[in-house]
Amino acid sequence: MPVKKRHHFVPKFYLRHFAALEPQETIWTFDTEKDEARGSTVDATAYEKYLYSVKLEDGSRRDDLEDFIADIEDKAAPLLKKLINRETLLDQERMDFASFIAIMYVRTDAFRHQYAEYMMRFHQLQMYATACHDGAFKTHIERYQRDRGAMSDEEIDQLRDSMKSPQKFKVSVAKDFTLAAFGLYDRLPPIFFNMNWTILEAQAPQYFITSDNPVIFEVPPAYQSPIYGGGIVHKMVELTFPLTAQHCLLATWNKEIFPWFAAPREMVKPINRYRAVYARRFLFGPRNDYGIRKLGAKYKESRLQLKMDGFGPEEYSPVSLRRK
Repeated sequence: MPVKKRHHFVPKFYLRHFAALEPQETIWTFDTEKDEARGSTVDATAYEKYLYSVKLEDGSRRDDLEDFIADIEDKAAPLLKKLINRETLLDQERMDFASFIAIMYVRTDAFRHQYAEYMMRFHQLQMYATACHDGAFKTHIERYQRDRGAMSDEEIDQLRDSMKSPQKFKVSVAKDFTLAAFGLYDRLPPIFFNMNWTILEAQAPQYFITSDNPVIFEVPPAYQSPIYGGGIVHKMVELTFPLTAQHCLLATWNKEIFPWFAAPREMVKPINRYRAVYARRFLFGPRNDYGIRKLGAKYKESRLQLKMDGFGPEEYSPVSLRRK
């Protein structure tokens, strides 16, 4: 079978729910890096060449992961319509949609970048700990020289300094490496399935936007642990996932929420703001809205920053993803 060249990092069926009807299926992309807005068809939006494929040693590609994602999307498409039509999902349907929420979380560039950053920082922390301990560094150098040849005292000092100061270097991680982040997918559907869902409906003229990182969960600062912050199993967590320009899924552990809720402006506004805060680069909406473009520009420097407090270097290497 031929390998698909164009992989959408936000699925087409999902984006259509944020597109204007006229001109036909026009959706607006707000590029926060370039501070520009452009209208295009859904088919020509939010894709990248071979994004989920793996290049083999013989130069050929496999897109099994793209097929896996497509299967989850196919099951989710009719279920999204049921949700916004106020229809109750059967247990299997609810699990299928929970799987869609999970894949929409782990497939993003934002999540994969965070995964790469975490893995690189863990490696750099190991190097830092080795360099700070005389015995461990001596053993490391002896092994290093056995494998790569003798080093001068000056070269050894330079290596030790670089292990202690990773911020002097930039790290570029291959795209294929970040595909390992999908290994975390299996843990998420049962969690999302067991949360309590409500569908928020925006009241005109308000509307929801989405982004290249649409599934967001937040624990209010007042309830965050000073050490661990908050995660998806925190009892006060709130997960938001815009479903259409008029509907947004809210999932919490609160058993007293309503299955359907008319969302006032005061509720729609912060949900849209979170899309801008957590977006890796792109926001999507049904019209060329200057307010959304301004929102993207305001929070373009607010991307998630991984924090590692305690023992370790003062700064870590900046990490970027390499597409080829």
